[in-house]
Parts: sequence; structure tokens; C-alpha cells
Amino acid sequence: MKILIQQSAQKLRNGKESPKNYPYWEELLDLLKDNEIIKIDRIYPWEELIKMVNDCDFFVSVDSFLQHLGWYLGKKGVVI
Repeated sequence: MKILIQQSAQKLRNGKESPKNYPYWEELLDLLKDNEIIKIDRIYPWEELIKMVNDCDFFVSVDSFLQHLGWYLGKKGVVI
């Protein structure tokens, strides 16, 4: 299974870490180690992001943007 991971949210406007950032990523990734993991680690062009979502079987995200895009494209996923 190919899983798309959005591991962190951008910092807040005041420069602090976003409270959306999930503190247990290493444990989660360890549980998913038998799957192909693709990490979203920066801001991607729209077309590239859509291709990444279409190519995955499942997604895990820290905010609802990827959730809405994934569901719009018919992909299953979860927001932590």
C-alpha cells in the first residue's frame, strides 16, 4: 500500500510551532513500515500535489486541507 503522509503544519504567524503537529510520527511510521511512505515535506505546485494524492492508496494528514483534497479526489484518509 502506498501511503501519503503530511507530517507537519506550517509554523504559526508568530513563528511558534503549530499545535497541529503530531508528536508521535516516528511511532506511527514504525507501525506502517511495511508500506511505501511518501512524505509531503514542503509546499508543492497544485498539479504535483494532485498527482501525489491520486497515486496514493491512503493519506494521513495533520490538517484538513489534504483531507478535503483527498476526499474530493476519492481517496481515503485520516486527519490526526
